[in-house]
Amino acid sequence: MQKTDSDFLEEYKRLDKVCSEMYSDQHGVSRYIEDLGRTGRYKDDFYKLKHLRWLRNQLVHDLNPRHAATKDVNDVKAFYERILHGNDPLAIIERMRRRSSGVGSKKKSSGGGVWVIIVTLLIAAAVFAAAYFLAQ
Repeated sequence: MQKTDSDFLEEYKRLDKVCSEMYSDQHGVSRYIEDLGRTGRYKDDFYKLKHLRWLRNQLVHDLNPRHAATKDVNDVKAFYERILHGNDPLAIIERMRRRSSGVGSKKKSSGGGVWVIIVTLLIAAAVFAAAYFLAQ
């Protein structure tokens, strides 16, 4: 096994661990790939992750595996960083979904605070009026 192979496997383990924690599943990268595939978007990332998973499986399971290139190590590191910073495809898709549906967006108040004040004043006036009439 070459140094790039061991470097790749270490970086892949980090990526798989963070994905496993996201999904609460031991097959984290595979779950991520499945979800990304269902979106039909970010094809470059989808195929890159599939390649990285394939390479990992080659290195771990095959007797004469293809060796990892420095680019493969860098690709795993880069994707890991994107997930940590929320710049990965699924995080971006989720943010866009929330914006379009209005979930989590801050809308301007439509005067709801004014009604709370009016109702509070009416209740206070009723309490004072009741206390006044009971005192007589």
